[in-house]
Amino acid sequence: MKNYNKSLLLVDDEEIVILIMKEFYQQVGYRVTTETDSIKALDLFYEDPAKFDMAILDYIMPEITGLDLAEKILNVRCDMPVIMFTGFMGRSLKSRAYSLGVRRIVKKPVIGSQLVEIVDNILDDSDTANQACA
Repeated sequence: MKNYNKSLLLVDDEEIVILIMKEFYQQVGYRVTTETDSIKALDLFYEDPAKFDMAILDYIMPEITGLDLAEKILNVRCDMPVIMFTGFMGRSLKSRAYSLGVRRIVKKPVIGSQLVEIVDNILDDSDTANQACA
């Protein structure tokens, strides 16, 4: 599949979640960079914003929330697909996330095969659509 040479930035403060999700993505050939610390993840992104084809972020994290992290990432790379995973996100936060440019909000827990399908679909759309930045 054409997407499987893509690089993902995966950020979640729960180590077990990171390990499971990373394994699913790597099994199908994605290159995955993980971080459990949102500030360190932002530093990794700032070091080389072009390195990543997508960011997959947990919403609730210490230091910087996933939503704030998404905003900082999208301020640098407005064309970058961002997915947010969360146990709960109210309407106003969903509205803010989508207005910032988050492509998809996914409710936890999610099955591994669904994780790969979600990423595949968004990356397919990103490859075919020319994302204009406002």
